Amino acid sequence: MEALSIRTGSFAELGQAAYAVRKKVFVEEQGIPEDVVFDGFDEGALQFVLFSGQNPAAAARCLQMKEGLWRIGWVAVLREKRGLHLGERLMRAAIEAAALQGATEIELDAQLYASGFYQKLGFEACSAAFPEGDFQLLPMRLSLAALPASEI
Repeated sequence: MEALSIRTGSFAELGQAAYAVRKKVFVEEQGIPEDVVFDGFDEGALQFVLFSGQNPAAAARCLQMKEGLWRIGWVAVLREKRGLHLGERLMRAAIEAAALQGATEIELDAQLYASGFYQKLGFEACSAAFPEGDFQLLPMRLSLAALPASEI
């Protein structure tokens, strides 16, 4: 197996790699329109890309919404890399980065079928699921104050 590394940076630094993963997963696999996936919020977000060797294999972004509140979005793992816990590694890196930036809470909208993945990371549903295109999204929130320091 190739060496794995997670890089965190700006859109200028990691946007091309993050877009490559998001396009394959969300646009090509799931049929979500490009203008929805590439929504204009990337410039101000921290980008997270997990590389397998030199190739991007997973991506996510994290955006500060207001003081103490951050939002993780567009978490994606390439099909051929699923089942290797790369999404968990990527999410833990994003949670840690947000915490270091002063986050006390992190929110996200999980595709309903993936909500169990986020629950294992400590996220809890905070309102009812809602439709977005062909998907049901479940708003979820993680309170960093409720986590032991060893889990951040």
